[in-house]
Amino acid sequence: KTKLVVQAYDLGTPSLSSNDVIIMVTILDENDNIPKWRGNNIIVSIKEHTVTGTQIRTVSADDADEGENGRVTYSIKEASSPVAIHPDSGLITVSKDMDRETKDIYIVTLVARDNGFTKQLQSTLMLTINVTDINDNAPVVKQPKSGKVKENLDANTQVMKVIATDADIGINAEMRYTIANYFDLFRIDEDSGMLYTKKP
Repeated sequence: KTKLVVQAYDLGTPSLSSNDVIIMVTILDENDNIPKWRGNNIIVSIKEHTVTGTQIRTVSADDADEGENGRVTYSIKEASSPVAIHPDSGLITVSKDMDRETKDIYIVTLVARDNGFTKQLQSTLMLTINVTDINDNAPVVKQPKSGKVKENLDANTQVMKVIATDADIGINAEMRYTIANYFDLFRIDEDSGMLYTKKP
């Protein structure tokens, strides 16, 4: 509010004036400011299969307008987003299961919108989610599932190469080979998966 002092005077001689009158002028806010995010685009790393409801972080934006014109509401543009945001607090939480073997990165658009009556202004912030690996896949033996070997072969004769794969990455996908029986007849190279005869 602005306090104005107003006075009226005539043009006669001598000039006569009124008493001072105080007028209160209220300046009404116009929704002319876009919400401004605190900070730049965000990159976070989240382990795959993180429990739904897990808190990631809180974001916020400021609006220089007053009242509803300056009250900010948060949302996410993409319906397929694996995270949700609280409309008032800006708290981001996990809302869907994320499997790195299916998708390892998400780009999410965060929206900050004011609550103006005649018009609403908004701004966006990009959230990049890198889904990191956990050891959730067991090795699978691809080939061969069977083989033949002649009798009386020399020791250390190559019989076959066992090949296995693991859908995880990094150390979670590193494998060692072993056999569970016939130790007296065969041995397997734990690194390569090559199966050898042990004795004729």
